[in-house]
Amino acid sequence: MILSLIAAISENGVIGRDGGLPWRLRDDMRWFKETTLGHPIIMGRRTYESNGGPLSGRANIVVSRTLDAHTAGIEVARSLGNAISLAKNHLQSPSGEVFVIGGAGMYEEAMPRCERMCLTRVHATVEGDTRFPDVDWARWRLVREEPHLADEHNEFAFSICVYERKGSGT
Repeated sequence: MILSLIAAISENGVIGRDGGLPWRLRDDMRWFKETTLGHPIIMGRRTYESNGGPLSGRANIVVSRTLDAHTAGIEVARSLGNAISLAKNHLQSPSGEVFVIGGAGMYEEAMPRCERMCLTRVHATVEGDTRFPDVDWARWRLVREEPHLADEHNEFAFSICVYERKGSGT
């Protein structure tokens, strides 16, 4: 199993504002959907609530101490470790990929365990109240970078970047 983080991050580390995204990037949202579709996704309760419910076409696993375990369309885990165990039940193969989609606390907890980071690097400095955790970049190698220009559908220029942990074998 490959555990991956997927996030969009501004130049100053912001990933959220007032429970949502601080930008409109249609092409990034399309990439997020294409990348995660058919894969289990793990998220914290606030990320789940900001999505307005489960994301279709994916097993939605929400880490929460307060959500009812019988909430429609999701599985509730009480810890990241429990969420990873639940996600394994949804993999098509033992080498399948599981995505952690937020929020900041989930990213920070999952970072030491993950082998891949799929990051949209938003080429802007924005105001926000939620930040991506610090990354030791010496432990990561860039394996893909795809630049996108700002246009009528994408508020800012951005680059889709995929990093793999050095020595992970992925």
